[in-house]
Amino acid sequence: MRASLARTERPKLPPLPEALTRTETIAPLTASRTGELVSVPKAFLAELLERFAEAVAAVGRGNVRAVAVRQERTCLDAIISTGTAPAGCTTHQPR
Repeated sequence: MRASLARTERPKLPPLPEALTRTETIAPLTASRTGELVSVPKAFLAELLERFAEAVAAVGRGNVRAVAVRQERTCLDAIISTGTAPAGCTTHQPR
């Protein structure tokens, strides 16, 4: 009879690169009012504000992704270590 080999240690996931879990921030506006008026075409100002809003939204989406990757890795590590999903870790069924 051959002896069965049982794995006694659980596999460990490699650490995530910081770039996948780092959240981003946008520096606050710090310009002081000078009282000097500047003429800017309305279309240019509208486009500038639209691009700024897009940049802020992109940072928000990136932060959501970074937090999700960190949470997924934490849950996956717990599942590998214990065999069950801890509270707070949801499982999604494929569609």
